[in-house]
Amino acid sequence: MIVIISYIIFQLFLIILLLLIFLELFQDFVLGKVPYIPTPIKIIEELLHKINVSPKIVYDLGAGDARFLIAFKRKFPSTKVIGFENSLLPYLYGKIKILYYNLDIKLLHKNFFKQNISQADLIFCFLGPEQMKRLEKKFDEELKKDAIIISNTFTIPHWHIKEKYILGTNKSAWNKIYIYQK
Repeated sequence: MIVIISYIIFQLFLIILLLLIFLELFQDFVLGKVPYIPTPIKIIEELLHKINVSPKIVYDLGAGDARFLIAFKRKFPSTKVIGFENSLLPYLYGKIKILYYNLDIKLLHKNFFKQNISQADLIFCFLGPEQMKRLEKKFDEELKKDAIIISNTFTIPHWHIKEKYILGTNKSAWNKIYIYQK
């Protein structure tokens, strides 16, 4: 009897999990959200070796599973790192990873367009062209002078690129890194 009840509970859990995954994917396509495509960890590690920064506060807009935040915090332990992720499943996965690594990282399940980003010294993002276009105005209005923006793959339309890197060994479209400074 207990085995049958456990089996039923497990099946219900799987159905709910699949439903959540379907709703996330449906929401991405219907609402035009950026799908969850994480920056490869090798690209993040290579980027962190190349850049010469010492920010006090780092934001990741669209933090996904928090991989950039985790890598940054490990390299720069005294830096305050904050991520915003609007999609539930990557957010939950990121929270689990942060707990597992026992790092002082704040990952918020919030829409970064509705958050004040004026405290950031450095911002990392891997978003689509439409989101970058929308962020341009937010960056102009909210970011402090000399704030650094690192964008994977997509540019800020009217901003001058300070540095550009093509990282990794493959010819992927996801390995172009653009660095800006306000």
